[in-house]
Amino acid sequence: AAAVPIPYYSELGGYIDPGVEVNMPYFYWATNTSSLGESVVVGPVLGRANPNSAPSFLIRNPHRHAVPTTRYNLDLDIAVGSGVVREYQWFKDDVALSDDAHIAGSQTSVLTLVGCEFSDAGDYRLRATNACGTSTSDPIRVDVGLDGCFGWCRPDTNADGGTDGQDIQYFLELWVNGEPCADWNLDGGIDGSDLLEYMDAWQLWCC
Repeated sequence: AAAVPIPYYSELGGYIDPGVEVNMPYFYWATNTSSLGESVVVGPVLGRANPNSAPSFLIRNPHRHAVPTTRYNLDLDIAVGSGVVREYQWFKDDVALSDDAHIAGSQTSVLTLVGCEFSDAGDYRLRATNACGTSTSDPIRVDVGLDGCFGWCRPDTNADGGTDGQDIQYFLELWVNGEPCADWNLDGGIDGSDLLEYMDAWQLWCC
């Protein structure tokens, strides 16, 4: 049979063969190419899938916390390791999601929210099942902001591409002046809770 290249996942720290089945033997070769273009083949090495390895997860985007604004699309992307995944299922606040006009990819590794709404705020998890078992990822927290106030990275209030002290100063000016965008928690009023929740978001998010 022809050799099949194995992809390298820098996030997971090595090469991962996504096509293995439990208790089946596989032979692997490595090819090293020198600066002169000479190739050296190392191997074969016998490998088997770990029969006790349920899926493992790496949250790739947007890490642990997403703050999209209304009307924008949001992709939640989780890399899944440990063998062939037989089934994916996304959950919001522990309720299973299904595809519709607003949700796509509820049974894949990438969930898309089409045109974010305030009701999309919550904790999202991915459950994956392979031949060895079922695992559930850590949550991704989604909070939805008001469109027209701030950009994709909501705590970056001055939209300069980073979160720093200038963003705090800018938000304080909005808050002192009673600007609508200072209603951070979207409860219809501007008070101390908005300031506290902004500071929490500023500390969590890195643009």
